[in-house]
Amino acid sequence: SCLVHAGIGKTFVQEDNAGDLAKLWEDVGLNCTTLSVEDMNLHLWKKLAANCIINPLTALFRCTNGELLMEPSFFELQQELVREVSAVARATLPSSAESL
Repeated sequence: SCLVHAGIGKTFVQEDNAGDLAKLWEDVGLNCTTLSVEDMNLHLWKKLAANCIINPLTALFRCTNGELLMEPSFFELQQELVREVSAVARATLPSSAESL
């Protein structure tokens, strides 16, 4: 197995665990941001929601992420998956679920 650099992104660390980690990573050129516990939870739920939509649909349609937009049923399936993930988020994080 190998590491594949797929692009420039942002790294997030939770403030109660960050210490000097965010500064260290920023100093070596990584785009790093420290988030509060609440903001980190919301960020992780949004990432989960995106993965719950994109990953299964690319597997089912055997296509890349970008090709999903060309699939006629994508937008309908996307809305169904968003409703499902949102329901789970609301049951788990009532105060943050509206932001998903």
